[in-house]
Amino acid sequence: MFFIASKVLFFLISPLSWIITLLIFAVFSRKDKLKKYALWASCLLLLIFTNPMLSNYAMVQWEYAATPKDQLPYVETAVVLGGMLETGKEPTDQYHFNGSADRINEALLLYKEGIVQRLILSG
Repeated sequence: MFFIASKVLFFLISPLSWIITLLIFAVFSRKDKLKKYALWASCLLLLIFTNPMLSNYAMVQWEYAATPKDQLPYVETAVVLGGMLETGKEPTDQYHFNGSADRINEALLLYKEGIVQRLILSG
């Protein structure tokens, strides 16, 4: 039941499904006024949800501000999340790091500076 509800909820909150629904409604609507509103609404939604300037602004507002290293408190243990290795690349006897490898570098810098006493690596 939860699986079906999650798929239906994803479909209902997806902007693309609303845009397509409004366009289909505009094509099959018999009233010119409703057709006009549906076309304008679909164009407005398309402009809002495909505009990288608006999405980048929303993401910047959502993020926390970074704390400078000199203001970080001393902690005994820090957890470093995994997901920084890529598989399936040649040669197979070496590690291949992806763009998330910077998190291990920052954790090692914090360890060397004495801000963190121990590191726990996951994944």
